[in-house]
Formats: sequence, structure tokens, C-alpha cells
Amino acid sequence: MGLFDWWRSLFGKATTRGPVVPKTGTDADIPTIGIDRQGATWLEIHQPGRSERGRSREEDHTCKKCGGTLEPVLLTTWGGPAWTDAPVAVDGWRCVRCLNVTTPAFLTPAQVHTLCEQGAHAGRAGRLDEAEFFFRRVSASWTEYSVARMQLGSVYLDRIREEEQGERRPPVLARYEAIALNELLAASSGEPPPIPWVHQKIARILMFRGEMAQARRHLGNARRHPDLTEAEREELDQMEAYIARRGDLYDRGGELISQHMRLLDRPCSNSPNATAALHAGIEMLEAFAALNPTHWQSRWLLGKGHQALERTGEARKWFADCWSLEPEDVNVGREYGETLLVAEEYDAAVAVLRQTLDKKPEDAGLMGNLALGLLLAGADAEALSTIHRARAVDPRDPINQTLEGLIEAVHAGKRPRPRRLLPGGALE
Repeated sequence: MGLFDWWRSLFGKATTRGPVVPKTGTDADIPTIGIDRQGATWLEIHQPGRSERGRSREEDHTCKKCGGTLEPVLLTTWGGPAWTDAPVAVDGWRCVRCLNVTTPAFLTPAQVHTLCEQGAHAGRAGRLDEAEFFFRRVSASWTEYSVARMQLGSVYLDRIREEEQGERRPPVLARYEAIALNELLAASSGEPPPIPWVHQKIARILMFRGEMAQARRHLGNARRHPDLTEAEREELDQMEAYIARRGDLYDRGGELISQHMRLLDRPCSNSPNATAALHAGIEMLEAFAALNPTHWQSRWLLGKGHQALERTGEARKWFADCWSLEPEDVNVGREYGETLLVAEEYDAAVAVLRQTLDKKPEDAGLMGNLALGLLLAGADAEALSTIHRARAVDPRDPINQTLEGLIEAVHAGKRPRPRRLLPGGALE
């Protein structure tokens, strides 16, 4: 069987009972042809260029091969396993007599407008497959329409964020990144001239790849946009500074650590995904910190990342560095003091917690931390008075309530003094 015969037989089997796909109100009657990965590859290779676009629904509907009547069809991998790796959605024409199929059909401006609206609505609702389906139909027909290509790129930027917050599969991330970059690059040279945002997103992807010269070039392209506002110009200035300091490393690394670090009302996550995310976040933030030696926020996040992995020595190092840069921030002192307690450096911990409490004297949590430090350091009387003060400030704090009973028992000789504070917060 020749290639054309195979192609003809494939589409000859198509009926209106193809895969159920997202459609607009104006094209609900179009037959759907489900294709597999092989069909998607054939389409990719043989897709006509812009000058060879198919007929629109307002043009002659006659088959060039046999003179038969043409009917609109929709070819797609939607609904099958091929959609994940080879997403295709393209409008075409099929001859009702010889079954010859031509693609793409040239959609009318009204159809393009409707499909883009449907895609944007699905994207805002988080239905990324559905959004991609609509935008792929447009970009297959209007290959140089910058709006559709930009929106397709945006869909894959959203996919990248979802994957980074989930399984973080390197091959999947690399594929999403390549598709996003390809679509945005197509948008950057399409019509109408794209908004500066497109070049900014391209620049960010190139930054992730370490291609800084290319990233700066696209920011320069954005700066030459004819309708650039003063606010957008300022944003580009900020983006260039962002590139210079590798802000992408801070953003991505910080997001990964923030999802899994310990908070006052949330314990650390110890799942395999969380551990992998913490390691990746730490690697990014350490690279950022090396480039930005006075950036205290990255050091705080590095301390939290190592804390979540129960690496007390590393957490202590980063919190100490952070404290030296920003001793006035209460959260810095809180974390540094607690890490010193876990490291069994009780005198140093008490000194840091005292200084921190001076900045926020009515913070019951800080009072409790100081009371615990005093208890571990052997200053039982001061520990008792401190925890009583904390309980007076917030009588409903359950942690301080438990700590008060412990300090009173140790002070009265009814139970032995705890030896140390474990990384998870338990006393031993």
C-alpha cells in the first residue's frame, strides 16, 4: 500500500463518531477524524505552508482530484494516547466521493476569534488540554498569527509550572520548555507584531537554559516595540536587572523550597517528590547566593530548605549568614535561634532569641523559644518566668501550654531536664 493509499484509507474510516472533542457552538456538526501518532507525524511533515492554505468555508467546495463535494472535517489526536506526546488539532476538507483529505482549511476571522476566546476561557479555568486544542486549530490554519502562537506558548509555560510543582520529570520539563520556546519564537516574528510580553517570556526561557546573550537580545527586541509604554519600558529595565542577577534561580528555587519547608502550622513534607524538589531548590538558590552575596532572603530560604532535610549544620550556616546581613528581621532571628538550639549551641541561641524578642516584645512564640533555650541552658528560674509571661500574652497557645508544664516539672525536680531539641521539634 502506497503512502497516499494508506492516508486515504485512514481518513476513509472517519465518521462523525470520532473522538468527542471540545467544539464551539458554530462547528458542532463537523465530523471528527481521530488520528494516531503516525498520522500526526505525517501531518507535521506534509503540512502545507501559508501560501498553500486550504479552502475556507466561503470558497469553492469542489475536490481538485475528482470534482466531488468537499465537507469540513477536524483531524486530531485528542482523546487518544498520542495527544500527550503529539497534540494535533487541524481543520481540513474531505471529498465525499474519493475521500481525499486536504489540510489545513483556512478558518475565517470570525472562527479564529471564537476559537481564541474559547481557548482563553479554558486556559483561565486551568483546562490546559482544552485550551491547547483550540489554539492548535487556529495556529494550524493561521500559521503566522502571533496571538494563537503566543497563547500556545502560554499554555506550555503553565504546564512547566504544574510539572515543577508536581513530579518534576526532566524529559517532560525539557519537552514543555522546547514547545513553549518554539511557539513564542513563532509569535515573535508573526503578525500582528507581538506585545513586549512575548520577548520577555522568551528571554526568561533562554535564561533557564543559560543563554544570557540571546535573552538580552530578545529584551532588546521588546524595547524596540513601536507601542511600548513608559511602564513597559520600566518593566524591561527591571527584567534586564533580573537577568544580570539571575533572578530566575531565586524564583524557581524559592518556589520549590516554599512548598515543602516547615511553617508554624505545617510540618515538613518528607515524600520522595518533596525531597527531590528541596534538593533542586537548594541547588538553584546556592548558585543565586554566590552571585548575590548581600541577598539575605535567598539565605533564609536556603536555611529553611536544609532545615526541611534535617541538615542542621547547613541550615545553621545559612541562617548565620542571613543574620549577619539582616539582624533586624524577626523571622531571621526566630529561625536562627531555633537552629542554634537544635545544634545544641544554647548560649548562642539564647543571645539571638533575646535580641529578636527585643524587636517584638509581645510575640508569645518568641518568648516560648527563649524559655526553651533557657531551660536547655540550665537557667530554670528565668525559663519559668519567661514562659509565664508568654502564657499571659497568649493563653491559648497549645505549644507554650505544654512547654509551661515541662518547665515547671523540671524546675520542681519532678522530671529530668531534656537533653536536646531534635530537628523536627521534639525534645529528647
